[in-house]
Amino acid sequence: MTPLQNIQASALRYLAQREHTQLQLKQKLTRKFPEHTEAINTVLASLQQDHQQDDRRYIESLIRSRVNKGYGSVYIQQSLQQQKLDPELCQRCLEEAHIDWLELAKTVYRKKYRDTPATTSSEKAKRYRFLQSRGFAMDVIKKISAIF
Repeated sequence: MTPLQNIQASALRYLAQREHTQLQLKQKLTRKFPEHTEAINTVLASLQQDHQQDDRRYIESLIRSRVNKGYGSVYIQQSLQQQKLDPELCQRCLEEAHIDWLELAKTVYRKKYRDTPATTSSEKAKRYRFLQSRGFAMDVIKKISAIF
């Protein structure tokens, strides 16, 4: 096999396991094939052109995954920023996901606390911090606090 074919095969193996950003894929391939930078760039361009690697698809996958785990918009935005992705694309994908953050926060809150009311101010503060740690925005937390 030629180096180009080896790089292509490795890239496809990585993508078969899970979605990767272009940067993640480039870093993995560069570690594995440090002397073939030009071939790596060629393979990455080919993968993008064939829609086998797509940063948008990665972003959508990450958003779905975090929402399904009960994380809020702040947490998800920070996760996306850490991946060094295009901020405008990330924001567009978040908006297009049409997530009802208040409903998600209610679900997370009920799962954690059932329907038991917070009786003391320290218990209310604890619950407030819990929602904050899950990455929900302040306006959503205040609405939840008013409901429960």
